[in-house]
Amino acid sequence: MAKEIVKKIGVSTMEKTLQAFLPEVMHKLDSLQNQVADLRKDMDAKFERTHELINELGLRLIKVETKVDTYRELVTSTSDKMDNFRERLVRVEVGQSNRRKRAS
Repeated sequence: MAKEIVKKIGVSTMEKTLQAFLPEVMHKLDSLQNQVADLRKDMDAKFERTHELINELGLRLIKVETKVDTYRELVTSTSDKMDNFRERLVRVEVGQSNRRKRAS
């Protein structure tokens, strides 16, 4: 019987002690939940900003790619024209050289 009384007193004391700490524990738990919610909001905001930046960079890359392709086409076209011009010039010089040889 004495064991049961001591046991009940011990359990009762533990319950009172836990109940005394429970408000503080609940307050800390609420605080942690609020911090987690704030972190989630911050992460969502950062994700959105990063997503927007990635989309903007993608659009800029497309513009740059288009400009580079246009420049490459221009250079290729100009190079082809220069090659044609060189070929004509060589033909003219060969023709003039042949005429000089005949004239000599």
